[in-house]
Amino acid sequence: MPLKSTIVTGSRTAAAGSGVQSITGAGFTPKAAVVLFTDTETVIQPGTGFVDDAGVSAALDTRNLYPIRTPFIYQSPAGGQIMEATGALTADGIDLTWTKTGSGSDVYFSIMFLG
Repeated sequence: MPLKSTIVTGSRTAAAGSGVQSITGAGFTPKAAVVLFTDTETVIQPGTGFVDDAGVSAALDTRNLYPIRTPFIYQSPAGGQIMEATGALTADGIDLTWTKTGSGSDVYFSIMFLG
């Protein structure tokens, strides 16, 4: 069976704060997702993350290059403006559960769904 993939782009503003954001448009039930993300402050330092259908996820912070073991997206630009999201795959994409710490930071992302 051939591999299916779709890329969906999106964003989350710091003003939106904590909460759930549903990202749809995969066109199939994904088995895994890979994300590239950045913010308005560190545009030249994108981060990466992944999640699978068992809920295993990790991310590399855009400023500090060390693995984060729980979030799918982890944004920590200067000044403690942390925005992070865990990801749960759905029938047509992913639900991102965002947590904002401090003033937060806008996050821009592209998610590749794999099935």
